[in-house]
Amino acid sequence: MRPRIDASASLLKYFLSEHRKLISQHYIDEQVAKQFLTDPGDSLKLCQEVQMQILLAGYLLSSQGDRMLQANSIEGRFPFLDRRLISLAYSIPDSLKLHGYKEKHILKETFSEIVPEAILKRVKYQFATPGAELILSSRDRFEPYLDKRAIDNYGIFDYKAVMSLLQALQDASSRANFPVTENMILIYVVTTHMLLEQLNTIPSDHA
Repeated sequence: MRPRIDASASLLKYFLSEHRKLISQHYIDEQVAKQFLTDPGDSLKLCQEVQMQILLAGYLLSSQGDRMLQANSIEGRFPFLDRRLISLAYSIPDSLKLHGYKEKHILKETFSEIVPEAILKRVKYQFATPGAELILSSRDRFEPYLDKRAIDNYGIFDYKAVMSLLQALQDASSRANFPVTENMILIYVVTTHMLLEQLNTIPSDHA
């Protein structure tokens, strides 16, 4: 979780100075620590606990799961969330789970006679939605959420910092290599303004 937390913390410099003063850089660490008052026994189980408590329900199953499914009229099922299966997985020794960092080793071995070999040996790739590439290639469409008037009206982000971010991503686009953190921050800025537009919410002192 450390790289994820540090990447999220880099968002702070894009807020207006008055907002940065209100945000504790240690807030996320404090919230994570409160979730784990008892030691589950070893570091791997602790990592699993962090993932399940912090990311599973609100992010993986909601934002990336149910919302995306329902937006496309698809009904999802998650068999690996069966309580009996989770209990079984939790009891398996760490040495068997890791198996030299060969991911999903037990699962692959169990179903090796059912699942095609091409799938078993397929390289894992991250699920991701279009981000900076889409925004930069359709700049006119997203300009109402990124121009100075919009940023000043909503009064959340620092205009110069956002423009610096856009320039850095524009430079990276020529190399077709968008930095992951900066990519996520641009999406955050744009979608925050989109949400506020839908809610018709502009802070009164910026209206």
